[in-house]
Amino acid sequence: MVNVLVVEDTPFFYETYIDILNFRGHNAKGAINGKQGLDILALDDTINIIFTDYYMPFINGYDFSKIVKTDQKYIKYFSIPIIGIGDFPFDKREFLVDCKTKTSLKLTDFYDWIEQYCI
Repeated sequence: MVNVLVVEDTPFFYETYIDILNFRGHNAKGAINGKQGLDILALDDTINIIFTDYYMPFINGYDFSKIVKTDQKYIKYFSIPIIGIGDFPFDKREFLVDCKTKTSLKLTDFYDWIEQYCI
């Protein structure tokens, strides 16, 4: 079982991603924006992988990823894989994610990323 954080503000995608991951036996938690995602990470040190949208209110996916990968408060997550989901205006290195994809991904993509980065 992998502990997953999904940071996504669109209710349909948020619920779908979490349901898919939980159905496959993983422990998926969700946040509806980057601020809420950071709050979860501050309290939960068991997350193994993060999936994040780019365009979100309060703290967008770029700022969320940058904080997770560089802020000493989240040092335990510096090496965690972050998968960017959606149309990103940045190169993945600039966005500080390990992989980025379009929103129209296949369900098996989630399983492939978890297998690639966590198992």
